[in-house]
Amino acid sequence: MVTRPLAQRGDAIEPLAGEPPRRHPARHALAPPCRRLFAAAALATLASVSSRAVAQPILETVADRERVHVHAELAVTRRLLHSTPVRLLEALPALTDMDGAMVVPHGPPEPVELERDGIALEGVRQRFSVFPERSGPLVIPEATVRLSVRDQAPGNRGQVLRIVSSPMTIDVAPMPDSYPSNSAWFPAEDVTLRDEWPDTSDLGVGKPIDRVLTVTARGAPASAIPPLIARSPAAFRSYPAPAELNERVDGAVSGERVERRTLIPTSAGAFVVPSVEVVWWNTRTDTLATTIVPVKRLTVTGSTPTANRERSANPAPTEDSVVPSPAQEPEAAPNMPWQTLVLATVAAIGWCLALYLAVRNRGNQRHAQSAKPPNRATPSLQALLRRLPKRSPAEAKAVTLDWLSEHWQQPRVQALQRLQSTSTGQDLLNALNDPIYRQRPDKPKDLEPLLRAVLAQGEGAEMANDPLPSLYPSTPSAPPAEAVHS
Repeated sequence: MVTRPLAQRGDAIEPLAGEPPRRHPARHALAPPCRRLFAAAALATLASVSSRAVAQPILETVADRERVHVHAELAVTRRLLHSTPVRLLEALPALTDMDGAMVVPHGPPEPVELERDGIALEGVRQRFSVFPERSGPLVIPEATVRLSVRDQAPGNRGQVLRIVSSPMTIDVAPMPDSYPSNSAWFPAEDVTLRDEWPDTSDLGVGKPIDRVLTVTARGAPASAIPPLIARSPAAFRSYPAPAELNERVDGAVSGERVERRTLIPTSAGAFVVPSVEVVWWNTRTDTLATTIVPVKRLTVTGSTPTANRERSANPAPTEDSVVPSPAQEPEAAPNMPWQTLVLATVAAIGWCLALYLAVRNRGNQRHAQSAKPPNRATPSLQALLRRLPKRSPAEAKAVTLDWLSEHWQQPRVQALQRLQSTSTGQDLLNALNDPIYRQRPDKPKDLEPLLRAVLAQGEGAEMANDPLPSLYPSTPSAPPAEAVHS
């Protein structure tokens, strides 16, 4: 047994044979607590520094302007921003229904990154186009989302937060007083008008010409583009097709209205097609604007329909026809065989019978229509007229459109497009929109004659089997002395 003197604190302990030198265990036991205190102080310092670069999650709603005209586009963006990882516990709320406005979403949420007050933020955003339907304050409601904030500390499952955005109020201005009263209210950021014609170097009498007018408006839906007033010369027959409405969303809502017309010259000569213009309100400059396509000069060659009819009455000789010489008198036609007479008689009787059946069928249809239960349009119209004075201008417009939609058995959007496609319907829309947008103390217009005119025009279009003459009539009559076509 080997005996060693008691070693002092801090002295080296002499190892036994084959052992490495060791320090006294008393000093070795004091080191770990010192290191733990120093590490804790360092972590606290780092935490205080990192807390200055971390922000709480934010749910905010921003708009591109604080004041907008009625029916003009308002760009609204809703953003969820955070500087630490988060996990959504529910879907990001969408801005869909708003009282007194139409909302058009710009697609699904998209990622976004930005820096604010020196803090790098990331998150998602939603973009919308809002079109106010009436003047006055427009409130964009608040939104709420629940999420879990992940902490960097190990073992921490995260904190559940409920984030609420603040509501926003937008001032919606009425239609300016300087806007022409005879033009439909049409606000947009930019408007272009294209007038497309085929090759007009070889135009002939009776030869159809396809004209295409296209209005493209940025910052306006297609339903807000008013119908065009496109006049043609009196010597042209105009056959308009139903308007085509297109719409796309690319940073803003862009509407397109395409109007096609088939023009048929009825006489030869030089003609001037009047210009076409679109009156609109520029929402960027807040000024009145007009987009115009210039006049179009056309030269039509060929004979008039009268000469054409004379030529059809005296057709040119063909190889199978025999023309008598002027020197001799044409012989009388020989007696027709009895078989030919029988066939001619049977054909005449068959044609008369077919005509009689067609007339009787049409009469039966009219009789069946008259035998139906009495149309409820008149009582419903009277009830509608009694309800309108009790409603606000915006409510009166909505009630009228709903009534027309039910009467025509069409969706409301199609009923609105149907009104916009005719001058009578546009007059009714102007009468409904005027007290909403202008907010003038003028006496409101009497809607009863306008509604009756719209209904009469719609019923006439439904009952007419052939509303327009054929493009290529076999026996054309003398062209009517039409004025300017629209």
